[in-house]
Order: sequence, then structure tokens, then C-alpha cells
Amino acid sequence: MDVIILLKKINFYYLFSVILILFFLSILHTYDFIVLYNYSHWMYVLAGIGLIIAIINYKKRKFCKCDLYLLIMFIFALISTIFSASVQTSLYGFQGRNEGLLTFVSYYIFFIIASFLDKKDKIKILYLILIIGSLHVFYGLLQILGICNTVIDGTHYAAGFLRNSVFYGTLMVICFTLSLCLFLFKNQKRFIIFLIIFTLGVISSVSMGAILSAFISFIIIIAYLIKKKKIKTKKVIITLLCFIIFALIINLILKNRLFRDIFKFLDELKNILAGNMALEYGSERLFIWQNTLKRIPYYLLHGVGIDCFIYAFDGNLLLPLTHKFVDKAHNEYLQTLLTQGIFGFISYILFIVCIFKNNLKQEKPILLFVIISYLIQATFNISVINVAYIFYIILGLSYDRNLSKKI
Repeated sequence: MDVIILLKKINFYYLFSVILILFFLSILHTYDFIVLYNYSHWMYVLAGIGLIIAIINYKKRKFCKCDLYLLIMFIFALISTIFSASVQTSLYGFQGRNEGLLTFVSYYIFFIIASFLDKKDKIKILYLILIIGSLHVFYGLLQILGICNTVIDGTHYAAGFLRNSVFYGTLMVICFTLSLCLFLFKNQKRFIIFLIIFTLGVISSVSMGAILSAFISFIIIIAYLIKKKKIKTKKVIITLLCFIIFALIINLILKNRLFRDIFKFLDELKNILAGNMALEYGSERLFIWQNTLKRIPYYLLHGVGIDCFIYAFDGNLLLPLTHKFVDKAHNEYLQTLLTQGIFGFISYILFIVCIFKNNLKQEKPILLFVIISYLIQATFNISVINVAYIFYIILGLSYDRNLSKKI
């Protein structure tokens, strides 16, 4: 067998195995058989194997521009770790989060392997992500029906195998946008099944960040299709009907809690646009963001350290209403700025821009819209180890190395 063909098979089966193993570990974590600390160490092992595979790939193919930005991201992440408030925390991540330098390196390796896949293998991986996402939705429905009580965020909303409805919402945004694009861009009728599943998934999370991100992504995709004169009104109507019908059903099941949260969110948004801002808005996110912005100048060059957010406040940042301590910025961009500094932040933005440019060269940049949907919700949410790796895999799947400038 040709070496290149063998390597392509290894890339595919490796990534396929990574997704299945990490999904299985999420199930174990849901039922407290393991904690995220164990989850992260399994990820390191998988990334270690992936590093060897990545090196072999690079021996057969040249570096691309994205690889350069990835290397720069790693360098600044390493610098941030060296000069962090707690090297151990920066390396392994804060307790209960476990998203330190080693985790980010794992993400980078998953991205690299995904970018080396052939188009047909990339499609198979996307199907696997949708299938696993569907299992999350099914389990999430059992949760909102009260059959399974494994949600630990204090809500009665769906959380899938992620224990938290907001984290579940992030995964649902990824899967919803992917299924929506397949439904609107492709002619196969089977994609409507995934659209129905993940419309239900997004709404059942009752995460306002997820619902808003899904809606904005829907508008962006429609605008793109109108510009390309490829809009199909019937499919747009079907999508809107799915939203309305499932919103009514979920609201009924949750005894009006969905509509209550939506109206509360809209009222807060109206007040913010009118210039009347209260720190408790957005589940106290405005309070967190305001305090994060105040601390960024003190750690501008190299950051306080990866996942060392809490050290920037000496552990004294408490929410004004619930009095819970804050260990994340609840905005991935502010989180990166404070923990990795201005250079780490800029390198991340340049990496994303590189991915964007590559996608725009493609005939149907379906995954670009998936990336955009994640980046929108990242404004309101935090990166978590059992969801973020999917995002980096999507980034890799979206990247066409044949369209990239070699280095």
C-alpha cells in the first residue's frame, strides 16, 4: 500500500477514535465515574499519539500558513505559562476546568490531523459529530422530562452528557448550524432530520447565548444565499416553523420557563441599547466583563497565565447576587486577553482570519458558517474542554491545504 494512502487512513481512524473516546468519557463524567481531571489526562494521551502522526504528516507535506500561526499561538501560550501567576495551573488548567496549556496543545494537534484529511473522510467525521450530537439531544430530552437527573447547573434544562445547559447549548449551536447549512445548501432531503433534531437541541438548552447565536447564524446564512441568488424560500419557511413549533413544545414542558427567559433577555437587551445597564444583566456577565476589562492592562504583555483568570483577582471576584467566585471571563476573547496577553490574543485572531480566508476561497464554505456561529456564542460563554475540541476539529475540517500558501 502506498505510504500516503496508509497515512490518510491513519489520520481518519485516529480522529474518528478521538471523537468516540472523548464522547464516551463525557458519559462517564456525567455519571461521576471520572472527573474532568481524568478526562483531560486521557486527552493528553490521545494528543501525544496525534503528535507523532502529525510529525509524520509534515514529513510528507509542506507547512501551510495556518501552521505558522498555530506555532506562534503555541509560543505565546508557552510564554504565558512561564510567566503565569501559577505555572502548574497554567499548565494543567484550573481545578474543575482543566483547560491549561496541555489542553490547548491537544486542540492544536486535533486541528492539524483534521486538516490533513481527504474531503470524503472530512464528510464522515462531520456525520460522526452530528450523530454524537443527536445522542446528546436524545439524552437532553430525557433530562427536561425529568427522567434523568444529571444536570448540575441548577436548571431543569437539557444538558446532554455535558452536565451544564450552557455548555450543551454551545455544542448544539455547532451542530445546528452545520445541519442548517447542509439542509439549505444540499438537495438531499435526509438533512431535514438533523435540522429538526438540532433545532430542538438549541431550544431545549434554554441558553440565551446559544439561541441568539443560532438565530444570528441563520440570518447570516440567509443573507449569503440571497447574495448568491440561491435562496430557497420553502426551506427557510420549514426552518422557521421548526423553531416556532419546538419553542412552543419546550415552553409547555418547562412550564413557561423558556418564554420567561426569552422575555427577560429581550427586556435586558432593550435597556442596554437605551443606555441603562445593570451589572446583573446577562446572568451577571456585565459585572464580570467590567471587572475583567479593569484587570487586563496589568497583564497586557503575557497575561496572568492560561486558565489562571482567578489569580488576576486573588480569588476575590464574587458575583454580586449569588456571591459565587468567578474563574472565567464568560467571554472567550476577554478570557484570552487576560490570561494570554495581547500577543496571544492577536495570534489567535490572525489564526482565525487565516481560516476565514481559506474558507472564502472554497466554492461552498459551509463550515465557515459553523465557525462563525461558535465565535458568536463565544462572546457570551466560556471554552470548556469537552466541547472546545470539537470546534478545533471543525476548524481543521474546514481548512483546505490545497488552497493554502505553502511555507
